[in-house]
Amino acid sequence: MKKVNVKQGYSNCSICKINDSACITSDEGIFKALLKENIDVLLIKTKSIKLLNGENYSKMNGFIGGATCIINNKFIIFGDINNLEEYNKNLVIKFIEKYGMELIDFPGKEIIDYGGVIFT
Repeated sequence: MKKVNVKQGYSNCSICKINDSACITSDEGIFKALLKENIDVLLIKTKSIKLLNGENYSKMNGFIGGATCIINNKFIIFGDINNLEEYNKNLVIKFIEKYGMELIDFPGKEIIDYGGVIFT
């Protein structure tokens, strides 16, 4: 384990860890910090991840870390990958394929930041 200092209060929310040496983020500061640590990092810019406010969508954008998880080499996005902007969708698909991951998404659903997954 290595400590990487970033100026981001929501660092865990802003990162989807692919493995010990690769991740996806939408935060430019985290992106730069991880590059300095020789981590393969994909920077995406997206406003298509939703947050819930009760039963309605919040006016705030969600984060990639809370809208995804990795289970047994499967990249799971909580919604339809086609709801990412086309450019970001293609980048994410290429990035996870590079690491031999299978995409699991939910066709027809908005991408929602649920805050992550807790394994029990």
